[in-house]
Amino acid sequence: QFDQPFDFISNGDIDINKLVSKEKQKLVKGVAEVHGTMSHKTLIDNLPKDISYGELRMVLASQQEKEV
Repeated sequence: QFDQPFDFISNGDIDINKLVSKEKQKLVKGVAEVHGTMSHKTLIDNLPKDISYGELRMVLASQQEKEV
């Protein structure tokens, strides 16, 4: 299934810090706090262009782990 890599991030099997820099994680988390996480397009539109959709999804997946 396509979401499998994100499942490994959300359950802690893959360390997000090895995939996305702490600086980018901080930016994604800050924008998510302001805009929420329901619209990935809104988040991408409010992030620097060097943050990819994949990086956004990985950071959000890592946050799911912490919310559980």
